[in-house]
Amino acid sequence: MVSHPAAWGAYRRELLHRALWEIGLADVTLLPEPVVAAESHAARGLRGRTFGVYSLGGSDYEASVVRWAEGIGFQLLGSAGAIEPFGGADVDEALVDHVRSRLDRDLREVFARGPQARIALYGLRRECRRVKEELTSAAAAEVVLSTSHGHVRVPVTRAELEELVRPALELSVETLAQVIRSCGLRRRELDGMLLVGGAARMPLVAELLRAALPGPVGLEAEPQSTAAAGAALAAVQVVSPRGAWRQDPMWIPEQRAIEASNHEPPPFVQEGMDAGPPPRPPVEITPLRLRPTQRLFGLVGGQA
Repeated sequence: MVSHPAAWGAYRRELLHRALWEIGLADVTLLPEPVVAAESHAARGLRGRTFGVYSLGGSDYEASVVRWAEGIGFQLLGSAGAIEPFGGADVDEALVDHVRSRLDRDLREVFARGPQARIALYGLRRECRRVKEELTSAAAAEVVLSTSHGHVRVPVTRAELEELVRPALELSVETLAQVIRSCGLRRRELDGMLLVGGAARMPLVAELLRAALPGPVGLEAEPQSTAAAGAALAAVQVVSPRGAWRQDPMWIPEQRAIEASNHEPPPFVQEGMDAGPPPRPPVEITPLRLRPTQRLFGLVGGQA
């Protein structure tokens, strides 16, 4: 059982199937990430039939809507990504720029140029990533930098970080609201919101979702593993006989239920480049005619 982004169409899924087959994994079922995320949350007690799924990973964002269908399982109703690429890495970069602006002029030069600039910037990014994660549970933290000037500590508060990323997060919540409308649903018809991805742990994400959309917000302890856990639970349904592992009516332990939920996305799902590779334009190649005495030197250490 392998999950994939909701917007992937038949072309990208076929490429994934081929890649899995080439490494010896021929019997693999593919499911959209929002579907397996909903399975994971349902297995942990979240009840309902229709959910919005807010997925914010390290490099991308995706908003989806799933619905439970009796005898089938969770189905993908619609999905859309961010207009501009947005993910946890962008939050890191925003924090890096913020910290650099707080340094004095000499230290800013260390990160701008010089032989140690790349190493210093790498260390700064790593520290900012750590602080971002720490601020999910703490009100303040310190970015600690080791430079030729000694250790430098730059305090950062959660409020400062939230101010940096609030516009992008507000746009992502609005994207989810648009997907809900495109599915023909009203906001009050949702039973809740499910958070997926490590960057979704930021408290501001849940705060903005509660303000814009009704219902509870479900967040697992390790949201970066939600899709993987859901895929594993879905795989159990395939390999275990009925009722052998649990008696939860929310689960249909039959392979047909899993395969039925792996359907083609509806027309309004953003497909990206899933229509297949574009046709190649005709190319005319003119043969290169060289004089018999001409030699090609200088390409790999030769002399003219």
